[in-house]
Amino acid sequence: MRRQYRRRVLRWIAGFAVTAGWKLVHLLNWKQASRLGTCLGRLLFMFPTRMRRIALSNLALVLGNSIPEPQRRHIAANVFSNLARYMMQALKIRDLSGPEIDALVDVDAGLPALKASLSAGRSAIILTGHYSNWELFAARIARIAPLTVLARNNDNPEIQKWIDAARGSQSIEVIDRDSPSAARILKQLSATGGRIIGLLMDQDTRVTSVFAPFLGHPANTPSGPAAFALKQWFDLFVGFIEEQPDGRFVLRLSEKLEFEPSGTPDEDVLRVTTAINERIGEQILRVPEQWVWFHRRWRRKAD
Repeated sequence: MRRQYRRRVLRWIAGFAVTAGWKLVHLLNWKQASRLGTCLGRLLFMFPTRMRRIALSNLALVLGNSIPEPQRRHIAANVFSNLARYMMQALKIRDLSGPEIDALVDVDAGLPALKASLSAGRSAIILTGHYSNWELFAARIARIAPLTVLARNNDNPEIQKWIDAARGSQSIEVIDRDSPSAARILKQLSATGGRIIGLLMDQDTRVTSVFAPFLGHPANTPSGPAAFALKQWFDLFVGFIEEQPDGRFVLRLSEKLEFEPSGTPDEDVLRVTTAINERIGEQILRVPEQWVWFHRRWRRKAD
């Protein structure tokens, strides 16, 4: 009973904080909201929280042999200031117009391949991770073609209400990842053509998964995207948004990933999932300060 009461109180506090945070950020411009987030992140890193312990542990696991401990700690501190900044920016996205989003985010040379798939009447899956400002990534992708994201609903209804409003303001549709009808809806969208499906697949979740190498270590990884690609429901791309030193962003898209089924479905799914993880891992290692190192990515072990 005491634990349930504590959860309700914490849920109320979190919902209140998000609502109050948006009202505050609404009064600030983009740069002011960004600076506020950076300061809050630096402050949070000063405390010996569970998140800080996990981040330092994960950095040691992945980078321990190549980067000394003081440098790993510096990366972790930047992770906190960066992610807090991205959260403040995400609260601000509801206030941005389409042209303002375009002005914030440049798109690199990978865009023509995506547009070619859409123009050919295909739908596309863009796989990404909890990297940099992924909500801004979605908002910019929605400027290219109709976007549907597959995501888990937040446990806190107040926070979910804010998330839905923020995504809705940019015409982003959402499918509940845990819905029994999610696969059926995705198949219907694949037949529609000209649509983009956005999926985050860099975390250990409760969806159908396989163990595949991720940043050098076996990690429980969602296998649905590989299965969809092998069934040729969608054309498959990997994409990220990356913050630049001047505070603006660049959206990076891969070429279309091509995979031929070998006739052994389980092996094919593992092969494709491994290839996707390699693309995600390359981006994380390129600029590690912009990934959520405080997620317990390797908490489950392969049998």
